[in-house]
Amino acid sequence: MKKLLYLLLLTPIIFLTSCRKSSVTPEPEPIEETIVGVTWQLFNVGGGWFRLNDDYTYSTKDHLCDTFTTEGVWSLDADVIEHRYMIGAVEHVEIRTIIEYSDSLLKFQADTTPASVSYVWFEACVPEPIRGCMDSTSLNFNPNAQCPDTCTNAPIYGCMDTEACNYDAAANIDDGSCILTTGCMDVTALNYDATATCDDGSCISIGDTHQGGIIFYLDGNGGGLVAAPSDQGQAEWGCIGTLIGADSLAINFGFQNTFLIEAGCTTPGTAADICANLTLAGFTNWYLPSKDELHQMYLNIGQGNALGLGNVGSFSNWIYWSSTEAASDYAWTEIFDFGFQLDALKNGGYYVRAVRAF
Repeated sequence: MKKLLYLLLLTPIIFLTSCRKSSVTPEPEPIEETIVGVTWQLFNVGGGWFRLNDDYTYSTKDHLCDTFTTEGVWSLDADVIEHRYMIGAVEHVEIRTIIEYSDSLLKFQADTTPASVSYVWFEACVPEPIRGCMDSTSLNFNPNAQCPDTCTNAPIYGCMDTEACNYDAAANIDDGSCILTTGCMDVTALNYDATATCDDGSCISIGDTHQGGIIFYLDGNGGGLVAAPSDQGQAEWGCIGTLIGADSLAINFGFQNTFLIEAGCTTPGTAADICANLTLAGFTNWYLPSKDELHQMYLNIGQGNALGLGNVGSFSNWIYWSSTEAASDYAWTEIFDFGFQLDALKNGGYYVRAVRAF
């Protein structure tokens, strides 16, 4: 390459067809910012490539697709640029008077020893070459490729649409499998979309904020339960000594228990009364959870951490009321630092956390 470049400097002007020509008037000194880091090619000669580096070395390459190799140094004195490189044991020094330069053109006078004066034009080709299979008989032939890459005759079926969520970069034959319908594909999520063929990350699941609360239970049919994001304080269950009949344990029965408590115990400010009269995030259908609903809160968004979410509900390490009655003097509670459920006297002042169905 070094010898070839030296010999080329003795040739008359020749013109390049692969890179655009320019006759831009030179900018004022200094010129380093214009010529440093740009790749230059001698017109119409594939081997005459070099790049001036900002550390005053220059790098050459023998072909468009080769990597650069640092082979010498250059210097600048006013409008004279000097290359120094070695050919065998003899050092060649070339001083070239710059005639014209820009971001796309470097034109300078060659002065060698022995030499005849000639004008040599270089033109910049900065963009990286397009690499691809250049064999037109191959399945992955790329007609735009400038540098060779792996060719294959083995069919690889897959989606070749880069906009599809299952795009396969290795495919060379489109099999019509491209997926363009996106949505939530988690069957346990609130917004599961059975028609979706590509998950878009929009799933709403247990632990997420939804309709004024934190989801702690999903019924699999697009509904579920949320807990208020914080406690409603502490209160008595109320009406100790009176059997209300609010004894349902199961999920989805806390609302019924709360209705029965409100009808059979008119004492204001009880745990059920606080929930029944709560307005939060525009919703008014809050209630005191049943025994099983309270336990789901502990497991899924509380200290139970059954789903690995942690205590996202910010529950206290103490006792919470359920709406499930145990006897005329007792109702069910849960100790959230341990997950124990036990019946407690109705006049105990324990934590209250409202829930609602959606």
